[in-house]
Amino acid sequence: MKKRVYRKKQVVKFSYVQLFLLSSVVLLGVYLCMWAFFQRVWVSGIACLIACPMVFWKLRRSLIARFNRRLEKEFADILVVFSGSLTAGLGLEACIREIAEQPSREYPILSKEFARMEQLLRLNWPVERIFEDLAERCDHPDLRLFSTVLHAGIPAGVNLVELVRQIASTLRMKQDTEAEITRILNLPKYNNRIIMAMPVVSVIAIRWMAPSYAAGLEDGIGFVILVAACCLLGFAFLLGELLGRVGY
Repeated sequence: MKKRVYRKKQVVKFSYVQLFLLSSVVLLGVYLCMWAFFQRVWVSGIACLIACPMVFWKLRRSLIARFNRRLEKEFADILVVFSGSLTAGLGLEACIREIAEQPSREYPILSKEFARMEQLLRLNWPVERIFEDLAERCDHPDLRLFSTVLHAGIPAGVNLVELVRQIASTLRMKQDTEAEITRILNLPKYNNRIIMAMPVVSVIAIRWMAPSYAAGLEDGIGFVILVAACCLLGFAFLLGELLGRVGY
């Protein structure tokens, strides 16, 4: 429950305003597309109602993913600072206090968490337990990795300078690799979206430039064909989005 509460609070803070604005823009686009096809208010309204939960779910997933990427980047930057401070002879406790004293704009996601960690230090919590608590609250694999390694390494007397440096380097390499994979996978995904947009643009252009050509689509068999074409386009778009969800 603690993990879900943390995630819910963070998503509310960083994403819900953006989620509302983006959802409104996308639903407005859906409404305009349906109006361009059918020029009926009730059809456009029904299409928006059907698309609303899917749009909300999709955008929420993308915003949470962006939040996680920001969290990863901040933590990797913090480990780089840790590495320099440890090399200068400071301990992990001093490193935590150094991050906690930084302005919140430096680490907007983790600054409050490190302020909480500093308070736990004043209560004489061991450092490995503090990072374990951070990993539990944030529920992120990078933080769990660091917490696990730290929990096993400190009692064994491991070289913390080398340990933090290696983990920071590994996380940086992981982020660069994931960014490259995402860039490669986004190319066919955006191509699919552009291809799916062309029929809509064509219908809008025909209705604007030569409305008499589209008069046969207003009723009868023409309307049925238009509905079938719209459904096929929607299915093709959803299929393209589904095929573009490649896990790695």
